[in-house]
Amino acid sequence: SCGAPHATLRTHIRRDNPGYLSLLAGEIDRDEGIVVDYCWDRGDLHGPMDEWRIVIVSGYRRGETIAAHLLVEWVAGAIELHTTERSAAGDTRLNVSMGRAVSVLRRFGLEHTINRGRVHVDV
Repeated sequence: SCGAPHATLRTHIRRDNPGYLSLLAGEIDRDEGIVVDYCWDRGDLHGPMDEWRIVIVSGYRRGETIAAHLLVEWVAGAIELHTTERSAAGDTRLNVSMGRAVSVLRRFGLEHTINRGRVHVDV
């Protein structure tokens, strides 16, 4: 991503969690994020489908300088936060990105999940 640092926070959740299922299929207001639903059949129309939902939470509004999105993976039972935000030295909090992500996750009762994950920063 244009040489910018890329931070990833990943957390796992049970796929039968009602909030998780709602996040995968529920409506998200344009003010909160832009939703992209993606299915991949691996080239076999009759085989199992991998399903993902991407929710762009930052970087699309006028004046925003940090890009961030949630990746929700059905097969893995995972929620990932990807961002260009830099964390302060020795601090794994990503105040802007996590704030936007938590705002979306709160609607589905999943705001606690993002705080349990681990952050990996690629420079």
